[in-house]
Amino acid sequence: MRYFIAHLLNDSVAKYHHSLVYELSYRFDINISAGLFPTHFTIKAPFDTDDTTAIKNKLEKFASVHYAPSFTIQNFGHFNKRVIFLDVSLNEILSTVVWDIQNTIKKIPGLSWGEHEPLKNLHITVTKNFDATKFDAVWRYLTQKNAPLFELSFDNIALLRLENGAWTVDSIYYLNT
Repeated sequence: MRYFIAHLLNDSVAKYHHSLVYELSYRFDINISAGLFPTHFTIKAPFDTDDTTAIKNKLEKFASVHYAPSFTIQNFGHFNKRVIFLDVSLNEILSTVVWDIQNTIKKIPGLSWGEHEPLKNLHITVTKNFDATKFDAVWRYLTQKNAPLFELSFDNIALLRLENGAWTVDSIYYLNT
């Protein structure tokens, strides 16, 4: 099966994110993947495995001994002209916690890692792989909107599983608050 590891975001961010995604889709005729996964930022990119026991054990143990740091989501960002996202502002504590999670699961035998991993630029994708000729108009529109600002707690780590073309939550591990 296919899995990935992420931080799931709370309802207020999820509502904002989904509303923005659908607004851009309607206004600019952009195909979207919202609804195919919960609102999140990725900690470990998708991988294939038949046994998640070691991963679940590591995530459960990690969450049980770590406290939930705060962080902010502010502004929009983009990668080239193909991906637009909500920017997760990394503070030193969150950077360390995410790096520790990645380092912990990297020790699991047989877990594949991509060329851009461990992930360093945490973000919440708004649009992805759309027609680059629409980028300037979409970006101009976004920069005229009020920039998002959310103060949040990194309070969970989730293992998501691909089922019937959509990502579902397999398990969630809550950090101490």
